[in-house]
Amino acid sequence: MELCKQCRFWLNWDSENTNLGECHRYPPRMATRHESGPDGMAAITVRPEDGGWPMTYPDDWCGEFQLPLNRPVQSVPA
Repeated sequence: MELCKQCRFWLNWDSENTNLGECHRYPPRMATRHESGPDGMAAITVRPEDGGWPMTYPDDWCGEFQLPLNRPVQSVPA
């Protein structure tokens, strides 16, 4: 199976605690949250550092997997 930890777009940055990483397949996204204020509920767009790259575990997977560019493609036995 093609896992995040094998993908060219995955960056493991937290191996000591949770083993989470970031998927860099697409640009980071701004996060939107809803807050109650004096005029009622409002949608607030937060700073990029509060949004960002989707977090995944090394054994997660998706349909966008690509091998790293410097890694040879394995041949499939006939």
